[in-house]
Amino acid sequence: MRLSGIGAAAATSMTIATAVLLGPVAAQASTPTNTGKCTDVMVFASRGSGEAWNSDVVGFGRTLSAQYRQLQKKAPRAQLSAVSNTYTAISVNNLNAALGLTKSGLTFYDNSVNQGISMGKRLLETAITKCPKAAFMLLGFSQGAQVNDGIMARLTKAHAAHVIAAFNFGDAMFNPALPLTIGTFSNNRSGFRGKNGSYGYVKKVVSMCHNNDAVCQGPKALSLSGHFNYDKETAPSTLMVKALQAAGRRV
Repeated sequence: MRLSGIGAAAATSMTIATAVLLGPVAAQASTPTNTGKCTDVMVFASRGSGEAWNSDVVGFGRTLSAQYRQLQKKAPRAQLSAVSNTYTAISVNNLNAALGLTKSGLTFYDNSVNQGISMGKRLLETAITKCPKAAFMLLGFSQGAQVNDGIMARLTKAHAAHVIAAFNFGDAMFNPALPLTIGTFSNNRSGFRGKNGSYGYVKKVVSMCHNNDAVCQGPKALSLSGHFNYDKETAPSTLMVKALQAAGRRV
């Protein structure tokens, strides 16, 4: 496993796009979910494309639910609460329809990402105002990782000070050159939809990518199998515990 900073045919673009967007129809979004009771640590999640809303941890999806449960076990003294981004997280039953253009010229997928950024940022800012003593941690998988990046890139300095870390998994905008990257990825490959540039708070974002995940490694990865097993990874939750400790929070 590579750890930096904190610690048989080629796949076609259409096939990869299907993986980025696949899944059952996602819950419809309206307004951000209530932030609920303030706790010492508030974990905010943006689920992956088409992941079911009614997951183990409601609104987290399978992958992020598993990571949250690991964190609970590794930090039993931490006062944690789960907050879900209610954005659409569009899936594809009809790929052509999902990748079709809206009147604005964006695809429906891009609209979903932009919605997630807008709703997530508003939810996070509301929670920070309501719970100013809490430490915030962001989780994002697949499309949700893109949402995470967008939120972090748009935070003010005052709001960003409340976010102790963000963790992305299988980001379609994965950039191996950014400082906190972990996994088995190739430095010569980036995300299927491009790669993130550097932004003000990028040193708080840990991004995990598998070398057999064509979503974060592009078509040359030749496989999609690695996109669906981040729930089994244990290193990220260990780093989450370290982030809590560095912020002076109980674990």
